[in-house]
Amino acid sequence: MRTAPVIALAFCAFAFLAAPSPSFAACPEGNYAVKGWNPGVPTTGNVSYRGTVTVKSVGEVCQLNWKIGSQIFGGVGTYDAKVLNVGFKNLKDGTFGLVVYKDAGSALNGQWVIYGDKTGNLGTEILTKQ
Repeated sequence: MRTAPVIALAFCAFAFLAAPSPSFAACPEGNYAVKGWNPGVPTTGNVSYRGTVTVKSVGEVCQLNWKIGSQIFGGVGTYDAKVLNVGFKNLKDGTFGLVVYKDAGSALNGQWVIYGDKTGNLGTEILTKQ
C-alpha cells in the first residue's frame, strides 16, 4: 500500500481548500477619457488615438467598455493593490489582448498588447477620470 502519496495528496488538498481566497478591491469605477500610443510609438510622440472608457464593478470583477473612433472594445478584469488587469476584445473584428493599468490617483496608466502582434512592443494608454 502506498500511503505516503495519499497522505501528501490529502495534505495538499486541505492546504488549498484552507488557503484564504484572494480579496479584490472595488474597481475604480467611472467614465474616463482615453489617449493612447500604438506599440512602438513613444509617448513623447503624437497620440495615436483618443476615446472614452467606462469602468464598472460587477461583483468582484471589473468590466470595461471602450469607444475608440469607430472601434468598440469590451474587457473584464480584476483590481488589486492599485493594479487593474484586463483581458479585452475588439467587439467588431475579434482581436484580443491584455492591458495592465497602474492607478495613479486621477489617472490609470496602462500598457497593452494585442495577441498575434509580432513586433514585441507594448502600446501605452492613459485613462483620465472625467
